Amino acid sequence: MIAIWKWVFDALKEERDHYQKKCEKQEHEVDRLKNQNLKLQRKVDQQQILINEYVKKAPAKDAFFDGKEKKNGS
Repeated sequence: MIAIWKWVFDALKEERDHYQKKCEKQEHEVDRLKNQNLKLQRKVDQQQILINEYVKKAPAKDAFFDGKEKKNGS
């Protein structure tokens, strides 16, 4: 009877260890993806800053890019 309980206990420990390793791998993958997301978010923020700077320097809303104002009839 003791041998059966030892076998069950060993099997449970082995299964626990397997799932712990699997969990650790997934946690590492989550951390990697979080870091990748953070880098991409930084790039988006930098692009938004550049866009905001461009918009500040761009001509008025109703003007062409050559600086001549758009006529209402055309």
